[in-house]
Parts: sequence; C-alpha cells; structure tokens
Amino acid sequence: MSDLFGSEFFAGNRERLRQLFTGTAPVVIAANVSLQKGSDEAFTFYQDRSFWYLTGIDEPGVVLVMDKGKEYLILPERDAVQDLFDGEFTAEDLARVRHRNSLEG
Repeated sequence: MSDLFGSEFFAGNRERLRQLFTGTAPVVIAANVSLQKGSDEAFTFYQDRSFWYLTGIDEPGVVLVMDKGKEYLILPERDAVQDLFDGEFTAEDLARVRHRNSLEG
C-alpha cells in the first residue's frame, strides 16, 4: 500500500509530528505484533495505523524512534520457526522500504 504514497508523504507526517511534539524525550512508536490463534496458525496481521502513517512499513514488531532530528528503527528478533511460518523478513527488506519512504537511519 505504501507504493501508492510517495516518500514525501511519510517524511512529511514525521516532520509534522516533530513540530507538534514540544517535549524533550524521544518519540517512540511501536508497530503492532503478530498474534497466534493456535500453535501453527496466526491471526491476520493488521498494522497499527499511526505507525504506518509515519513509516509506510507493514511489518510486525518494528519500533520507530525519533530523537532530536534523528530517526531510526529497531527490528524485532526473528527465529527460524517464525521465518518458516510467516516468511523471512530481513534488514535488507526493511532498508528498501526505509529508503523508499525516506526514513533515515
């Protein structure tokens, strides 16, 4: 879905948040996480709308940190079983989304 929006959209959303936030603490926004239905079945994943609005990233468990003009993402730990059931997701995949959406790291 983020392909429908340009990088300016997401970068502009983060900049508006930065302007509205008058505190001195970092802004930390977490993506939703995947939830299990049963031992081998997960619920359908839906990204947190605020997280998507700021990043365009539709992967579970990622955290956005914005601090004094710097932005970075914290990636969740993954294991082989999770990759088998949910599909592999690498830092390189996220870097492509990050680059496309102008999220500096």
